[in-house]
Amino acid sequence: MKTLRFTKSSKFILICFVVIFQRNLLFGAFETYPMSTANLAFGRINMNYKGNLIDIINEPSSIINFNMKGGEIIWNRPFQINELQQTAFALGIMYKNWGFGISGSTFGNNIYNESTLVLSVAKSVKKKLSLGANIILYQLKINDYGTAHAPGLSASMRYTINDNWDWITTIRNINYPKIGASKDELPQVVTTGFVGTVHEILTIATEWEQDLAYKGAIKFGVMVKPLKQLLFSVGYVSNPGQLTAGLSININKVYFEYGTIAYSDLGLFTHQLGIGVNLDRR
Repeated sequence: MKTLRFTKSSKFILICFVVIFQRNLLFGAFETYPMSTANLAFGRINMNYKGNLIDIINEPSSIINFNMKGGEIIWNRPFQINELQQTAFALGIMYKNWGFGISGSTFGNNIYNESTLVLSVAKSVKKKLSLGANIILYQLKINDYGTAHAPGLSASMRYTINDNWDWITTIRNINYPKIGASKDELPQVVTTGFVGTVHEILTIATEWEQDLAYKGAIKFGVMVKPLKQLLFSVGYVSNPGQLTAGLSININKVYFEYGTIAYSDLGLFTHQLGIGVNLDRR
């Protein structure tokens, strides 16, 4: 009996085949949302726990909380497949009691590509409450088929419970956007969770993520900071089971990060790199 051997390309095709036919609906567009390497390592949480610029894509209200002035870029290859690539960038500035950001991302290859352009705004309403909103332009391009666009609107809220704990809620695609001639629905996702400092070197977070079309997921993250310039993160995501880990190296206002996800059901990994600078990091 011959042993079947799959290349990375064939694994990608097989994964797509399983996803499409298990769901019976091709609602896969823009389900891969970019996040900072730190958040990826911290259980793929959507809330911004470290002050990374990229995470305004998921939580625009964090511009105010972390006084963001700077930029960040990330890069990864999902499932270690050479034909796939995801990159994203973000820039943020502060003006009085307002925060503003611009970010963008691209995912896919020369045959299938998803890209976004995001404008973010945040405002501190009270001392403990900040609100944020994202205006998003989605673009889906399929070679020899066409290009489609759709507008999106997302929002977030962060409430400071005390000096150590924050409660964060995010809502993606409030306006129920659809894309293409077939009017495919883009994911509507609600998340809520808590992040806090248990000890000066230990930060933990838990988050509930609910895609309104599918079963939700629970996420956990633990970050240990043994040195001022170095921190390690691990995390877990349910449904499907994923383990995450990574590290960050901080040199003054600049940070270099590496993170990875282990997909237990597939036996595959995704590795991500990130670099950023926050000129006024608290």
